[in-house]
Amino acid sequence: MQKITENMLESLALGSAILGSGGGGSPYLDVLVTREQIGRHGPITLLSVDELHYDDLVVPVAFMGAPLVALEKLPSGKEFQAIFNSIERFFGRKPTAIMPAEIGGSNAFTPLTIAGMLQVPVLDADSIGRAFPEVHMSSFNIHGITATPAFLSDEHGNAVTLETDSALTMEHLARQITIAFGSNAALAAYIMTGAQAQKAAIKGSITRAINLGNAIQHTKTPIENLLHTTQGKLLAQGTIKHVDQAVERGFLVGTTTIVDKEGNQTLVSYQNENLMVTINGRVIATTPDVIAVLDTTTGRAITTEMLTYGLQVSIITFYSDPLWTTKKGLALTGPRYFGYDTDYTSAL
Repeated sequence: MQKITENMLESLALGSAILGSGGGGSPYLDVLVTREQIGRHGPITLLSVDELHYDDLVVPVAFMGAPLVALEKLPSGKEFQAIFNSIERFFGRKPTAIMPAEIGGSNAFTPLTIAGMLQVPVLDADSIGRAFPEVHMSSFNIHGITATPAFLSDEHGNAVTLETDSALTMEHLARQITIAFGSNAALAAYIMTGAQAQKAAIKGSITRAINLGNAIQHTKTPIENLLHTTQGKLLAQGTIKHVDQAVERGFLVGTTTIVDKEGNQTLVSYQNENLMVTINGRVIATTPDVIAVLDTTTGRAITTEMLTYGLQVSIITFYSDPLWTTKKGLALTGPRYFGYDTDYTSAL
């Protein structure tokens, strides 16, 4: 058992943004909310997966929708109050642990912002080890844990309960509800026992994000340190010359063009998360490897909704959890799933 204190939050924000692979949303506001929660309720208890009891009720939480919308459509605090009231009515008891559904970006902070209010510990784990844009892209799904009942709510406290036997169907239904909520909604899904979490969760995700954040703080060589920590590779450096993006089907979809001093053009394609990199028309890297666009000076990750003309950026890649390069993992998260006419390509 560990404690998350206020002085860890900046490192967690930096590291979770890197693991977000461009997605998950900027954690800036979540750091402020979590800092306020720690001031009010004290440090947050962080449990390892091995500390769970077999009959614990474990609840993964996240926000679902388009990160660009989340910049203006801020949470009210009513979302998870409504969701956990629904969970208690459905299961007849309160959760004994909560966890991030994904460690990427602001979703790494989602359980931290509500742990004090709920007086429950947070699990040092997630279901992806990075961020992906769709809810069925989950280690829990691959391990056969049912996605429903799933619970969604908006900032007004409007709440919906979903029940279906298919994770993909749940994704489609939840996506439409999220769009109806204004393309941003709170979500709890894949609710499970402690025994199931021990089998299916990706362990140590929050700790890993903090360690990645530590690697780029207080150093003159943040990208070099990050590449060493992740065993990753630098793909390109240059200036953002063009950003083409739009909210489609509840996702932020687009491309960003980066040009270096020699005139080489790097194109990063994304659907919330960065999914493919081409240099001068040749595919260099694809999902499920993590692809991060970083500020060249600071090493800070730039999420897709924050990409702007003129920024000096570096593009790096590193491996995601090995689960995603298995046959089942690639079927859910490989480039062909997203409509790209190429097989999984790694630059590593």
